[in-house]
Amino acid sequence: MARRGTGLSTPLTPSSMSQFKSAEDLADYLKHFRADNIVNDAEFIRKRLVIDSGPWTVLGQSYGGFCAVTYLSFAPQGLKQVLLTGGIPPIGNGCNADAVYRACIDQIVIQNEKYYQRFPQDIEIVREVVNHLAESEGGGVPLPSGGILTPRGLQILGVSAFGFTGFESLHYMFERVWDPVLVPGAPKKLSYYFLNDYERWLSLDTNRLYVLMHESIYCQGAPSLWSVTK
Repeated sequence: MARRGTGLSTPLTPSSMSQFKSAEDLADYLKHFRADNIVNDAEFIRKRLVIDSGPWTVLGQSYGGFCAVTYLSFAPQGLKQVLLTGGIPPIGNGCNADAVYRACIDQIVIQNEKYYQRFPQDIEIVREVVNHLAESEGGGVPLPSGGILTPRGLQILGVSAFGFTGFESLHYMFERVWDPVLVPGAPKKLSYYFLNDYERWLSLDTNRLYVLMHESIYCQGAPSLWSVTK
């Protein structure tokens, strides 16, 4: 399901959101992007634009999965089938961000094993990078934007690669992880290419609401308390 704010519909951007004079006005506007209103859009299209307007089949992935389950709750009469490939909202007590992270750990371990089976040469490279970061002053290396890359930050890169961009892209980054040593005895340094690519890979500048709301969508009657930091 394509939803409001994607494709050619009006997106939310940091600059456009700054047009609102108060946080309350912005919050009221953001309600239009909730799953229930996306279901309203789908039902409007089904009834007004689809020939015969009978129940149809929807496919939900990621946030689309949340919208599809909301569709089942608000307008089941419009559905023939619901196919979910990912994105399941919390249903019942005990389903929260902590539970979601715990369920993901086993899959992350499996994907790590697959990656190193495919690129065994990267085992030693990654080990060297982790040691280099841990032994650097302050426990990390400065990033081009001013942040610090730490061993823990490097782990985030792995999780992102396994979920979105693929093994090859991650491997290509590690192929150019070190600056070339042009002068004998020069200290070993992480390359600007690698540090810059790391930042671009994880950049959420255009998806800032994702950072703030990603955990809250898994909450059922209780806050997440920044579960990812636990």
